[in-house]
Amino acid sequence: MSSNIEKKLKETVKANPLTKAEKNV
Repeated sequence: MSSNIEKKLKETVKANPLTKAEKNV
């Protein structure tokens, strides 16, 4: 389950680089 969420999150970050920056802030 965790792996699936991580994979989806990684794909989202790849599609939306701003998401990573927003999460960091």
